[in-house]
Amino acid sequence: GERLLSGTVVVAGVAEMECSASAAESFQGKLQAAVEDARSSRSEMEELVNRFAEIYTPIVVLLSLLLALWSSNLTRGLTVLVSACPCAVVAAAPVVQSCAFVRLLSDLQVLVKDARALDSFAQVSRLGTDKTGTLTKGSFELHGVVVMPGQLEKTDLLKLLAALESQDSHPLANSLVRSYVGCAAEFDQGAPQLPKVDRFTRVESQGVWGIVEGQVVGAGSKRFLDSMAIDLPIEAEEQVKKWEQE
Repeated sequence: GERLLSGTVVVAGVAEMECSASAAESFQGKLQAAVEDARSSRSEMEELVNRFAEIYTPIVVLLSLLLALWSSNLTRGLTVLVSACPCAVVAAAPVVQSCAFVRLLSDLQVLVKDARALDSFAQVSRLGTDKTGTLTKGSFELHGVVVMPGQLEKTDLLKLLAALESQDSHPLANSLVRSYVGCAAEFDQGAPQLPKVDRFTRVESQGVWGIVEGQVVGAGSKRFLDSMAIDLPIEAEEQVKKWEQE
């Protein structure tokens, strides 16, 4: 069987799972530990400020004490101590870092594992990322339909496909349904109604088929069509190759 991470969502079907790790060793536990480690890490600027404070603060305290003893005026010594204390400088770096971590994680869902990464990021000139879920939303849209000559009209084809795919939970199925009924169809009484689907069958990782308005309708991959003994016209194969090259 495949290994599942904690927080996995089963979109379709049933999954039997066996727990193989404690909560602390799970994906969510490790993610929480990574967040805590990131918040406790220090950037180069914060380390520099801390080293400066380790030297500067004792000197200021000593000078303030000497001034108070030499002038016999405690108020003067406290004035020098308060005005020269580097609290604002020392506190600025960790406060800015914490605000950046909270902003990135809560609003942008970006986890920075080490504070030094923020310093290094300022020097980045090129960035490579995983596209889906990072630069895109992971939702599909139907951008074009090519109907072979002598076949159904485009509207009728979309109606049959939307009816068939409305029985499936695959992300691609949702895009085909939206292409015909629209995203707000369930709230609009005037939205087109989908015909009934009989004998709906889902072939795992290949496609789906069913009977819609007395016609056998199928949608799936090339392997699915081959398993159904369906030969694509030459024009359709050429169109598929054209899409694959884009």
